Amino acid sequence: MGQFIGLDVGYGFVKVTDGESGYAFPSVIGNGHTKSVYRTFSQPVEQINHLRLGVDEQLYFVGKSAVRHSAFAFRDLSTTRTVGGDLKILFLAALSLFCSGPTNKFRVVTGLPPGRMYLMDELVRQFTREHTITLYRNQSPEEVSVAVTHLEVVPQPLGTYWSQALDLWGRDRHALEGGRIGVIDIGFRTTDLAAIEDGEFIPENSCTVPVGMAGAYSEIGNRLLADYGLERETFALDEAVIKGRVNIAGRTVDISELRDAVFQQLATKVLVEIMSKWRVPEFDHLLLSGGGGQALSGYLLPQLVQGELISDSFTANSKGYLSWANRLWGGAIQS
Repeated sequence: MGQFIGLDVGYGFVKVTDGESGYAFPSVIGNGHTKSVYRTFSQPVEQINHLRLGVDEQLYFVGKSAVRHSAFAFRDLSTTRTVGGDLKILFLAALSLFCSGPTNKFRVVTGLPPGRMYLMDELVRQFTREHTITLYRNQSPEEVSVAVTHLEVVPQPLGTYWSQALDLWGRDRHALEGGRIGVIDIGFRTTDLAAIEDGEFIPENSCTVPVGMAGAYSEIGNRLLADYGLERETFALDEAVIKGRVNIAGRTVDISELRDAVFQQLATKVLVEIMSKWRVPEFDHLLLSGGGGQALSGYLLPQLVQGELISDSFTANSKGYLSWANRLWGGAIQS
């Protein structure tokens, strides 16, 4: 039948799970090489931190290893994400984490922003087939087959809704029965707004707005350059933004005040978009999710009385996709 996978290929991070294991890595790819990587520590490096694979006769570093080892690393923020094969490489890199032999079959649920669902047919055509990739584990290349036998593409924020409305096996949890639910999924490049009424997705009241954490990263990067002469690509700022500090010339500089001020400005912009697109008082529940939702929740929730930051908001979409995969293909029994 094939392994069921929930896969969220975000602009900022890729999140993927099969229910037993879950992974997240930066949506960054770069040129790869077969040179030895020397480490002074004896502890083994997790596979997620040393993703290297061959696709279409090209070798790539992916995620954290691309940031560390690639001379030309990038994070594609274009609408179609076809430049440099970004989407394909990230998609296959995520599935490679679950490859256990020379032949691997998967049934995958993934998402597109509501405003990008016109790309669905092309996505299905591109990925629903057998792919041959080369994995580099323990410095030894290994050619494996990755067959995507089924691919279900859904509006991205539905993953958040299903993570709350369904259990892992796709059965109703009765946690959000009835009423009008709004999902506010704040990602790296965009914010997705999805309206669900009595369990039914309402596309006419759902949209994608081009506001996300990338704007905050750019502003923080500009300030670090102006104040400290520190020049970094946005994909190299993840750790600094999350921790609120950065190392400059051997000393640790606290940038939490700068980060928080930028987050406040971004939250105001997101709130304006929400109020412009929706009649907020008409919603019974507003579910805040995504890495951006987590980062901006302290600024947004005081303005959204029926809002809540869901648990595991960073990985909610991938978990919800897996629940839907089990409902579609696993014979979930309605409770």
